Amino acid sequence: MRREDLKEAWAVVQGAFAHYLETVPGRVPGPLFGGARYLPHRWEMEPEGCFVAEASGRIVGANIAVAWGSCGLFGPMAVHPEFQGKGIAQKLLEPTMDFFRSREVRLRGLVTFPHSTAHIHLYQKFGYRPKNLVAVTSKNLSGEMPPLDPEYLLSRQRQSTEDQWRNEFRSLTGSLCEGLDVTKEIEATHALRVGETIFMGGSRVAGLAVCHLPPGSEAPLGNLYVKFLTVSIREDGPRVLGQLLEACERLAWSRGLRRVIVPVYTGYWAAYQTVLARGYTIERLLLRMKSSDEGEDPRLFLLDDWR
Repeated sequence: MRREDLKEAWAVVQGAFAHYLETVPGRVPGPLFGGARYLPHRWEMEPEGCFVAEASGRIVGANIAVAWGSCGLFGPMAVHPEFQGKGIAQKLLEPTMDFFRSREVRLRGLVTFPHSTAHIHLYQKFGYRPKNLVAVTSKNLSGEMPPLDPEYLLSRQRQSTEDQWRNEFRSLTGSLCEGLDVTKEIEATHALRVGETIFMGGSRVAGLAVCHLPPGSEAPLGNLYVKFLTVSIREDGPRVLGQLLEACERLAWSRGLRRVIVPVYTGYWAAYQTVLARGYTIERLLLRMKSSDEGEDPRLFLLDDWR
């Protein structure tokens, strides 16, 4: 995928998802993606992992992949409704798997619709196995909130300390899952000015949260979206997770946003229960699929959205 393909590829993604969601029983009609934009940020972060399928000179399919260190994710993947059922999705997945091999990815993952047997069957062909559900939760903010102390924002740290924090973040995520590294996610978020990274702890980071802010990011309009959040295994998980969520809420409030979206994997049961206890409610459920059982630890305080 080239930069000039982004607009046409995004139109294919929107059309394919709209077409599919029209078939979902009981779905409440509403704006597709709510103004969130998934392709520009991900293409800038990892252009080598972005692929398109063409027919007669037009783009008819697209897939976006990224390697978070040893963890490889892809999506959204879409095929234009007029070209579905012709094997295009499988053709898009073949170079995606080659990309993961080139990055020496050990764990591959994705999320999909839990009620779509066609999607699940397709991904099983490539070694993915159904796991637990992902709850996309949200919380409406009300009342007054004090602003977040700037000392918790990576963007307010001295430029000379960037390498230090990058190494701290890499050490934190690697302690949860060997080789997991989201520094490129953090760097892209800041380089494109689509969000903030919150962190807590002194000389040793206790937890961090990568947040997207509208417009032009993966956050729907009017919402702060938590893309990634984790707590060190050395810390009191519920306490630090609660502090990070409060910090996200205060950041949202200070930017004029009155809603926070937090996806959480139910396989991380303690984290899931902590999120619900803070007043977050489930909007919808998705199915996580993985290439192995690695990282299936219910004690992890990790909110890693694989959409």
